[in-house]
Amino acid sequence: LDLYFEVTEGEVYEFGDVRIAGNTRTKEHVIRREIRTVPGQPFSRQAIERSVRELSTLQYFDPASFGTGPATNVNDADKTVDLVYNLSETSSDQLELSGGWGGGNIGLILTARVTFNNFSIQNMFDGQPGMPTGDGQKLALQVQTYGTRSQVYSLSFTEPWFRGRQTPAGFSLSYLNSTYRTSTT
Repeated sequence: LDLYFEVTEGEVYEFGDVRIAGNTRTKEHVIRREIRTVPGQPFSRQAIERSVRELSTLQYFDPASFGTGPATNVNDADKTVDLVYNLSETSSDQLELSGGWGGGNIGLILTARVTFNNFSIQNMFDGQPGMPTGDGQKLALQVQTYGTRSQVYSLSFTEPWFRGRQTPAGFSLSYLNSTYRTSTT
């Protein structure tokens, strides 16, 4: 038994127009730096799958909005495939409230922490009401108190794409204020 397969490679299509819809808070450049479907490059299902995976790891969008991927429109005349990423934004900010007991010497321990995962330091001074969002930066604020008048304050900021490259850069500031009582026996 001899089997012969004849394989004919068809036309190579390229990505055409790549549009993004539904981003009400996240800026378009933040989304575009994560997608791998660039106009003019050869069409690739793997590039679409990786783009959807990269967008989902941001956690700025509802996973159900990705569905089966972007909407496609094939243009046979110019051998391109247009894409539309229909996204639905969701909140990825976090609030943590915790408490505990550290024994007789420490006493009650209380912590409050808020993290803004899609922060925009650039939009802080634009005069718009509400939290400035959209640049994919991370801002975290924490307050902790314990013992006899002991307090810890911390602030951290992270820019995930420093100077246009996927190199995280940031800073963290902390302040500790302590007052302890000593007992004599």
